[in-house]
Amino acid sequence: MKQKLFQIYTKYKKQILPLALILLSLFIAFRVILPQFSLISETNSIIENKKQELETLNNSIRVLETTSDDAVSEDLAISTNALPTSKDVTKIFGALSSAASASNTELNEFSLKIGGVFGKEVSPADASAIGVPQVSVVAKVSSSDTSNLIQFGQKLDQTLPLSEIKQIDAVGNLGTFEIKFYYKPIDLNIVSKKDKVTPLSQADRNLLNQLAEWNQ
Repeated sequence: MKQKLFQIYTKYKKQILPLALILLSLFIAFRVILPQFSLISETNSIIENKKQELETLNNSIRVLETTSDDAVSEDLAISTNALPTSKDVTKIFGALSSAASASNTELNEFSLKIGGVFGKEVSPADASAIGVPQVSVVAKVSSSDTSNLIQFGQKLDQTLPLSEIKQIDAVGNLGTFEIKFYYKPIDLNIVSKKDKVTPLSQADRNLLNQLAEWNQ
């Protein structure tokens, strides 16, 4: 048997050696060279992602360097006056009182409708159709001139914090307003994970200017 195998080897020796070399080359290519190409591709992808992250950070730094602390504080104050970070009863009372004074009406009373619990978590009952939390308020306003009740609603629409009158019931000189006041808790965990800072657009700036006028 061994002699027969030796004869076959001797006969096909010239063909076996090249074939063995080809098989060895294919083995090296698939097990060594190709994985290296894959590793190089993955490394290039990681490097490109890091470059983009670095560019984002550099752009954010440039925005921060060209923005004054006073401007940021002022914009933040306007934003949180428009959308308080919690159910702020003091600001709600201030808005109702301001609208009553500007419309020559008298704020007889106001109450928060029974609903969600005060806190950071927003219950489904407190969420508005636009996804911003809200608190429902019923305010009773009176005036000797019924047209002033309409003025009260108009003034309230231009008073911070932002609100929306959902229903008005008027009987004689007394008007009962059902109002939604909006607020927006700040999630510091989400904010801290953001590393991209972009300048305010002109639309954002126009909105802040409008809110600043209502805040006066």
